[in-house]
Formats: sequence, structure tokens, C-alpha cells
Amino acid sequence: MMSPTALNKRSLEQITSILKKIDKPAFWGQLKELIALYLRFDFASAFSYYKDYQPSRLVDLTPSAARDRLHFTLLSAAYLIGPYYNKLISTHVDNGFYALGDIAPDALKESEYYRVYYSEKNVGDEGMFLVRLEPEKYVSFLIERKTSAAEFSLREREELNMLAPLVCTLIQQHYHSNSQEHEDESERFDEYFSKAFNKFGSEILTPREKNIAHLILRGHSSKSGARELDISPNTERVHRRRLYEKLGITSQAELFWMFIESTSHYDGSSEQDPLAIYLQNRD
Repeated sequence: MMSPTALNKRSLEQITSILKKIDKPAFWGQLKELIALYLRFDFASAFSYYKDYQPSRLVDLTPSAARDRLHFTLLSAAYLIGPYYNKLISTHVDNGFYALGDIAPDALKESEYYRVYYSEKNVGDEGMFLVRLEPEKYVSFLIERKTSAAEFSLREREELNMLAPLVCTLIQQHYHSNSQEHEDESERFDEYFSKAFNKFGSEILTPREKNIAHLILRGHSSKSGARELDISPNTERVHRRRLYEKLGITSQAELFWMFIESTSHYDGSSEQDPLAIYLQNRD
């Protein structure tokens, strides 16, 4: 562990290195090195978000075939049920650092989304520096720890919150200086997945059952789902049981894969419910 004086000196040196790399591909690696002076983490990546369109991965500093598959396949279909979109992007939060544990639904770690996305990429805890560039455009820098590592402690989260103004300002400078790396997302994304998610279950389920299905996919328990809908947990369980019966399933894991399979074959120009199309073709 470096002394405070040595840490401050090393930080200044690293900030100088980052400033020299603004608008260059090496920027993200230098930013990672700065944050690593304060705490240990295993993976780092950057993403851009525009409205409710599919996010774009800008860089993965610890690339692998497994991470590519999860980022480009699963995340492309399931990002709308993830905690970052629902708690941060869609609500237009301010710049800062946000730890997964502070924003995730209570049952996220028991969800199929967590098992597939987080467990398969060997991530036990993570958080992101989020920068709002325009009213509906964000860039994030995500830091992750392996499943075998301890979660970010309160002291570490305080350190990350302390670093957030500096990190976010550096990202803003890099983004605005580099128009080639960051082309306009509105030209690259379509509304395919947003439309598929919003229509999922609309022709099969009642409006209340549809809302509960969406909350289940996002990792909510009966208790937190009921709180979101301002109903009792018992009422939520009744609706949950009925939607499971309608779909012929018995668990949220089956619902998750039904969502992934139905949206993966959805025609974005269609006004139909992707779930109804999926069930019809399956039969």
C-alpha cells in the first residue's frame, strides 16, 4: 500500500499520462491505471448509451471470447432488463459512480439474468462511472471484480465516489475530443429491442401480468415487485402464478429464456407481440 504522499504523486503522474492520451485509443487503458491506484479490480470496459437503444461497447480492456459473446449476444437482447438501464439510464441520473449493489433489485442474484450474464463472465461485483453527455446520451466506464474476490467495501465505494468527478470530467474531455471513435449512436442503433421488450406479453397477458413479467425479468422478488406496482405481495404472487400458468412455465428462469428466444426471432417491423409469435411457432 502506497503512502498518501506517494499515492498523490503517482496519481498526478497518471493524470498527466491520461491528458496526453485524450482523443487516442490508449485513453481507456490509462484511465484504468489511474483507478487501479486506489483499489483492485479485475476487468474494465466502456459502453455508450443513447435513449433506450441497444448500448454499444466502446472497448473491453480484458477481452475474451466469453465476454464478447455475452456483450454482443445476451446484452444486445437483455440490456433493457438490466439494473443499469432501469435505474440509471432511463431515469436520467447525474454523473457519478454507481455500484451494482446500490441499485440492483433485491432478487437480482437469484435471477436467471444474473446467473447467465454475471456468473458466466465470472463477475461477482461491479460498478460504473456514468457520464451524461447530452440529455439522452451517456458513456460509462465499468469496473468489475471476479466472483472469487470480495465485493467493493464501503471504504472502496467512498474512494470511487471521491474519484468520480475527476474520472467523469476526463471521459467528457475524451469523448468530445474524439468524434471518430464515438459516432452518433442514433445512426448505428435501431429501436428493435426496445420495441420487442415493450410488446413482450401484450397479446397473451393482462396489463398487470405483463408488468409483473417485466419486473420478474429485471430481478424483482414478489415483495419488491409489489412495492413497484403499489400492490400487496400476495396479490403479486397471484398474478405471477396466473402468468406462469398461461405460459406453461414454473420459474423465472424459464420466463427469462422465453424472453430471449422470442425477441431473438422478432421482426422489428412487426406490431405483434413477440411472445405470441414465439408461442404460435413453437406449437
